Amino acid sequence: MTLRLPHNMRSWLFNALLCANLAACNDNQTTPPPAAATPTPVAAPLATAQNSPTTTSLPAPFALAQQKNCVVCHSISSKMVGPSWISVSERYRNDNNAVNTLTTRILNGGSGTFGAVVMPPQTANLTPEEAKYLAQWVLTLK
Repeated sequence: MTLRLPHNMRSWLFNALLCANLAACNDNQTTPPPAAATPTPVAAPLATAQNSPTTTSLPAPFALAQQKNCVVCHSISSKMVGPSWISVSERYRNDNNAVNTLTTRILNGGSGTFGAVVMPPQTANLTPEEAKYLAQWVLTLK
């Protein structure tokens, strides 16, 4: 007996399983950023995040992204399973509500903004404070 699914259902299922598999296979091991032939992008200072008393206990943003396995699907400058963080920053740069939009997308997941790949919800992996901190950092990348 063969199970036949519509093409869009198969690609959604494939993407969901791929993200779940990548996240599960990481075993919380941090991965060093890939060696790049181009200079590493530099983030602007995080004035709001660094001055906030609630974020003083958080590690540096990239270290937090590694610790929370964001690097399984994302990188700073190259598209992987998900979009690069620089492309996210470019898309939302002129959006006054970008921090809230990205924080919500990180926590609740989403699809369609950067293609058909579905970003699974990260509420089990990140606190709202961590998600906001990462969103603020991503928006500083150029």
